[in-house]
Amino acid sequence: MKRAAPARLLLWPGMALVIGSSVDSRMHAHFALQLSLAAQPFALQCGDGPSLPCSAACIAPNQAHQLWNQGQSLLHVFAVLPPGMRLQSGQHGAQPAYAQAPGFAALRLALLDLLTPHADLSQAGALARAWLDLVLQPAPAPGMRARLHAQRLEAVRTLIAADLQSRQAAQGLGARLAGAIHMSESRFHHWFSAQMGLPLSRYVLWQRLEAAAQAIAGGASITAAAHHAGFADAAHMSRSFHATIGIAPSHLQKMTITFKPEAPPAA
Repeated sequence: MKRAAPARLLLWPGMALVIGSSVDSRMHAHFALQLSLAAQPFALQCGDGPSLPCSAACIAPNQAHQLWNQGQSLLHVFAVLPPGMRLQSGQHGAQPAYAQAPGFAALRLALLDLLTPHADLSQAGALARAWLDLVLQPAPAPGMRARLHAQRLEAVRTLIAADLQSRQAAQGLGARLAGAIHMSESRFHHWFSAQMGLPLSRYVLWQRLEAAAQAIAGGASITAAAHHAGFADAAHMSRSFHATIGIAPSHLQKMTITFKPEAPPAA
């Protein structure tokens, strides 16, 4: 039997790659787009549907799903959709037969190489980005209105990063951000969700998970990382990792965690 790859978590802004044998075995849904694959078939159930064998699956945001992997290593890519981007038609729901998706065959083989024990992970980000580019609609040429939205969004994201860095209380964040770009709070929340494809609270949660992972990668304890990222305690942070990317709290400390502050490059 081939030795499994060590458990790893790689994080980039808006994207995560998880390698390991431990996956969430409960029915759950999260806001990230997900790709899961393995060298041998694993089982996938979506919602009330039947359990199906698959070797690669693409799971849309907010799709309830459950995985069984029988102890083998799986690779998962999680991605928050970039601002203004939408999935290709036919990419919604779940695709348990994604191994046969057009244009995915060569990329699947390259991703499977990351599951070997001594894999070179230097290209992991580029491979994850190549998959994301495969499932997204081509970006439209930005008009004046789109450029204005992009400028406002960049200002908001900068303010959120500064807010987290200063560990300012989350209460009232929406009002502060709305005031900074001269919107009412209710209109701001609607605008932010439309631009980012997820609510402000979900976006901030992802930023906190990134901050926690960065702290752990730098040698901080789980408790110190939780406090650094603004979680109430270590248990709260562990539950958030579990709910977002399916890592069981008991496995978080056992993983090698790498945080890359730059976005994954295009392949």
